[in-house]
Amino acid sequence: LTGILILNLIVRSLITLTCTIASGAKSIEWLKGEAVMTEGTDYTKVAVAASESDDLVSKIEFDIADDSAATYKCRGTQYDDFCSTQRKFESEDVVLTIIAAVPKVNPADATAYG
Repeated sequence: LTGILILNLIVRSLITLTCTIASGAKSIEWLKGEAVMTEGTDYTKVAVAASESDDLVSKIEFDIADDSAATYKCRGTQYDDFCSTQRKFESEDVVLTIIAAVPKVNPADATAYG
């Protein structure tokens, strides 16, 4: 994810987010606001094609609900044998706003003249 992205989505639509961390990251977690999201509860993990690079890729999707408006981002953890201190870093924000899918009220009965 690069740069701040602002999305306006309708409730019941589906969104897919992809996060790629270059060169040797050990893990990726997804955040909604400051809370860590849970696979299976908050999102579904999407299979990612194998890559010849050592980049780590995470792809998720979830249905847009009434409470989905938030800021989303991924957080990577990186460390290796030469630098055993874990370093965490976060992507730019993806700001999701919701367009309410509220049905319109039916108009009053009318008679058409022809």
